[in-house]
Amino acid sequence: MPDRALLANNFTADYSTPSSVLTVFDRATRVVKAVPLAAIAAFQIFLRPDAIIVTHYEFNANSGSDVSVVDYDLTLTCARESIPGMSANL
Repeated sequence: MPDRALLANNFTADYSTPSSVLTVFDRATRVVKAVPLAAIAAFQIFLRPDAIIVTHYEFNANSGSDVSVVDYDLTLTCARESIPGMSANL
């Protein structure tokens, strides 16, 4: 995915509430796209050959065990909440 920059938005622009989008900037077209995620407070992005994995962690609450899976067409394909044994995505 060298032609796109991915940004995990943990909060909205004014820092008032946790965000639930993944921001994608296409370098070739210079277009920004907001991809809706399954949970709030996107934290880490992991690129796999078949999908983009986004973990969620809310700093203010010191909690997060949700994961969103987005395909490379930028469509949310799966969400997993409260993964057993995971207290926070650190």
